[in-house]
Formats: sequence, structure tokens, C-alpha cells
Amino acid sequence: MSKADFFKYLVRERALELGGEGIRKYDLIRWNLLATALSESKANMVRMSTSTAMVNPTYMAGYPSYCLSTSLPLSMYYYSATTSDNNNIGGLWYNSLYKTAPTATPSGTTKVTWLGSAVNTTCAARYATGYVTGKGELLPLPQPAIDANPNLRPQNPGY
Repeated sequence: MSKADFFKYLVRERALELGGEGIRKYDLIRWNLLATALSESKANMVRMSTSTAMVNPTYMAGYPSYCLSTSLPLSMYYYSATTSDNNNIGGLWYNSLYKTAPTATPSGTTKVTWLGSAVNTTCAARYATGYVTGKGELLPLPQPAIDANPNLRPQNPGY
């Protein structure tokens, strides 16, 4: 495996292992991949909304093959109440996120639109709208720190 391929697997592994830890953005900033990751993720959201297969990212190792399917469900169904045997399963998904949904709403479930034009108008259209390359990677330097150390001038770009 080449150094570049190893790095792509490292980027993916950190996303899987530490994705919920709140450090993903800082990993991508450190590797100068934040703008690429945001633009490719947004493009894949649009592809999903039109039932077009997603494209593997260029900055990390590819997704599992089942993620690249064009047969994603347009609707999802979740259990909305207690079952007849008194098991409280409210909120659990009835169907898979990666397989075609049932044609009719199963008994005891609630239907939620999963894919469609709403993804473009709500999710993809608003995804990372405040991000500006060259500014979004850095936080502003606090004014007291600049006052205490004039060598910190100028302020980070965009602030």
C-alpha cells in the first residue's frame, strides 16, 4: 500500500472511530481537507435525493458498496408505539436505510419521507452555508491576547 492510500484509510478510520467525538472538523482542518469534505458530502446528498448512486470521496478510502446503491428507500418506517406484547419499541426503525422500503406502511409504524426533493431544499441547500474557505478553518484571536502580544498581529483572515 502506498503512503497516499494508507493516509486515505487513516482518514476514513478516524471518521468511523471518532466521528461522534467532536474532533472530525479539526482532523479535516489539520489535513487541509475540510473544504473538499464539505463539497463532496454536499454533492453526495444531492445524488442521494435524486436516487443517483453516491460517489466515493477523493480524500479518504471509499464507502462500503451498499452505500453506493441507487435503491435507497424513499420512505422510512419507525415503530411509533408499544407492541402488542408490551415491548416499548417506539423510535426503532422498521426497515433498513440501505434497502428498498416496503410498498405499504407496515402495521404499528409511522412513515417518514427519507429521500426526495426535500433533501435538496432543506439539507443540501443549507449544508455548511456559513463556511468560507480561508476563514472557517481558524477562530479569531482574542483581543486581550493581541493587546498583550503585538507579535500576534494581524488578526486571522476574515475577522
